[in-house]
Amino acid sequence: MKTPLYTEQTECRDCYKCVRSCPVKAIRVQDHHALAESGRCIVCGNCVQVCPADAQRIRTDIPRVNQLLKIKKSVYLSLAPSFPAEFPGTWRDLLPKLKKLGFTGVSETAHGADLVSYHQKKLLETNTGVT
Repeated sequence: MKTPLYTEQTECRDCYKCVRSCPVKAIRVQDHHALAESGRCIVCGNCVQVCPADAQRIRTDIPRVNQLLKIKKSVYLSLAPSFPAEFPGTWRDLLPKLKKLGFTGVSETAHGADLVSYHQKKLLETNTGVT
C-alpha cells in the first residue's frame, strides 16, 4: 500500500529535514532521497511543511477521478463519515454539488462497511454453521 505522502525524487536535496521532523520515524534516506514507510507513516504532513525543496508531496487522486468522470457512464462516490469536518453544510447541501460534478450517486463509506460485514457474517454462518 502506498502512503498518501511521497517524495519527488528528482527534487529531494538529501537534507534530512523531513527525517528529523517525522514524529514516528517513518522516513529514511535511501539512494540519496527520502522514503516514507507506508506502514509507519501517520500522514501528519510535517515532512511536507519542512521540506525546503518542496520534494515531499501529498498524493492526489483528482486527475484519476476526473478521468473516470469523463470515460465512465456511472461513477459512484464513497464519502467518509468525517465529511462534515471538511465540507460546511449538510448532506443535503453537498449531494447536489457532487451530482453536478458528474457523480451518479453517493453513499457513506460506513454504509458500505456495514453491508460487507453483514454479508461476511452470513457467509461464515453458512459455511461453518456458527451463528
